[in-house]
Amino acid sequence: MQKSVKNHQIKLALVTSVIDNRSGRGTALVARELLSRILLRTDLFDITLIHHEPSEDPIYTTHRTLLIPHLPKLLDRQMLREAYFWIKLWTHGIRFDIAHYLNPRLWPSYLLTPAKRIVFTAHEAGVMLNLHDTHLSDYLFRFTNRFLHF
Repeated sequence: MQKSVKNHQIKLALVTSVIDNRSGRGTALVARELLSRILLRTDLFDITLIHHEPSEDPIYTTHRTLLIPHLPKLLDRQMLREAYFWIKLWTHGIRFDIAHYLNPRLWPSYLLTPAKRIVFTAHEAGVMLNLHDTHLSDYLFRFTNRFLHF
């Protein structure tokens, strides 16, 4: 007797902030092309698009979306916003099988992402080569890529 296989879609979160209010150039173009291919596979994936800024991009009207909220002015930094957002999802029991970051940079807050697996498409790896750049965002990016990926 053959067992029936239940159709299971993979719960996929796509962090799509790189395309928010950006024309199709550079990283936005690469991310949009990758995103368009993934969105064709709704038979395999239960897709949620996650982004940082309100956008009138049609892609956000045709798919489930979550918007990472702004925080009070002094705390309103991308890494803190993401950390708050991911913790909020954890507390509401929202989990993903895979979270795929299409963003050009990955912050340490990715460790809080409620997903079994995390994928990151790196766009700004050149920052890894310039060790003399002292901007906090560049330092955090290098730190995240060197020490927090496993």
